[in-house]
Amino acid sequence: MPITPEQAGLALQSIEDAARHSTRLYRYRRASPFFLLWGICWALAYTISYCLPAHTGKVWLAVDLAGFAGTWLTVRSQPRTAGQHGAWKIMGAAVVLLAFVAASLAVLEPQFGKQVSTFISLVLATVYALIGLWAGWRLVAIGAMVAAVGLTAFFAAGTSFNLWMAVAGGGGLIAVGLWLRRA
Repeated sequence: MPITPEQAGLALQSIEDAARHSTRLYRYRRASPFFLLWGICWALAYTISYCLPAHTGKVWLAVDLAGFAGTWLTVRSQPRTAGQHGAWKIMGAAVVLLAFVAASLAVLEPQFGKQVSTFISLVLATVYALIGLWAGWRLVAIGAMVAAVGLTAFFAAGTSFNLWMAVAGGGGLIAVGLWLRRA
C-alpha cells in the first residue's frame, strides 16, 4: 500500500520534531557540568566571603580563576560536534562578558560589594535567558531563577547576603546542573 503525500509530510515533521528535541536535550546535558562547576564556585566563594569578609576580593579572584580553568578544561574535554565553534570562541565570549562587566562597574561605581555581586548575577541571568531563547526553555527558567535569587538576596538578606547567595545561588546552580544532566 503506497504512502500518501500527507502521511509522508507528517512522518517527516515527526522526524524533525524528534531531532529538535534530541538536540535540545543533548545541549542541556553538555551544559550540565558548567552549572555544577560554577555552582560549586559560587557556594565556595560566597561561604568563604561570609566567614572572612576582609578577604572577599582575593577569595573571588582565586575562585574565579579556578572556575575559568575548570571551564576551559571542561570545554576541551567534551567531544567536538559538527556545529561546535570551538573552545576559543566560548572563552572569547567569556572575555567579552568580563570586559563588559568591568567597564560597567567602572562607570557605575558601586559602593558596596553586594551591589557588584548582584549586578554580576543579573548579567549572568540575562545571558542564560538569552541563550535559552535559542537553546531551550530550561535556560530561560535558570536565568529567571538566578535573577530572583540575586534580587531577593540584595533586597532581603541584609548582612546574610553572602550566605544567602552561597546556599540559594550556588546550591541553585548545582541543582540546575543535576536537572540538566537528567534532561
